[in-house]
Amino acid sequence: YAQLKLLVLLNESLDPEFGKEIAKRVEAVSLNPLQNDLQVEMVLARQQYQNLISYAQDPEGLPAKIERERGKELIRYKHNKAERFLLNIARVFSFGLYKHSEKVTPELIAKVDIDRQFAFHNRNLVEIARRSVRPEIDSDMNSLRNSLEFFAEYGDKAGGRTAVAISQIFSKSGDSEIRTLSIQSLYRINNPTAIKELLAMYNDENTEPVWRDLCGEYLRLAVAENPGFSSVAFREISDLHVD
Repeated sequence: YAQLKLLVLLNESLDPEFGKEIAKRVEAVSLNPLQNDLQVEMVLARQQYQNLISYAQDPEGLPAKIERERGKELIRYKHNKAERFLLNIARVFSFGLYKHSEKVTPELIAKVDIDRQFAFHNRNLVEIARRSVRPEIDSDMNSLRNSLEFFAEYGDKAGGRTAVAISQIFSKSGDSEIRTLSIQSLYRINNPTAIKELLAMYNDENTEPVWRDLCGEYLRLAVAENPGFSSVAFREISDLHVD
């Protein structure tokens, strides 16, 4: 459409008013595809669909592209920052001819899958902690439950921001399952921030005895499994008494 419009405007042999009228109609059609001939649009749509299907079924087409993209993504799972820097240098000095790609294996795909889930559930918990007043009322409980269950199992790599978000969710929620999963998630995260949040929940006078007892149990387990805690934190947790 753009090329035709340009040619019409540059063609001095056409009557100026006629040229303007053609350009006007071309612009209208290009801006509003619904004004195009429906039969032509249907033919084009079918052709595009068939091209897409052929590309997806061609071993050298879409499957090969997905394999290459996965190989690029997996580099960071096989190489540290220094190694990735050297690989990038090699690509630059070869003027793009050298393109490193990792072999896709089930083990690496599993790591990628966990990392993607980690990022999703982390964003979900941080967002719920930020905007929620009462999670069981104003949030998607299935989504919240799934995120907490994920960190209760894979939370050992989570950071302090995640731990703070989970602690806030515990404080805002009155749901027993959500509170239990929150405590289990903080225990699984088991970093200084998570332990600090568990201690705060235990020492909070507003925390009901049943939850204080559960916090105390998991705090002692955390100390037993992590001898790297500071001596002050170790003594404070070791002196916890559960009725």
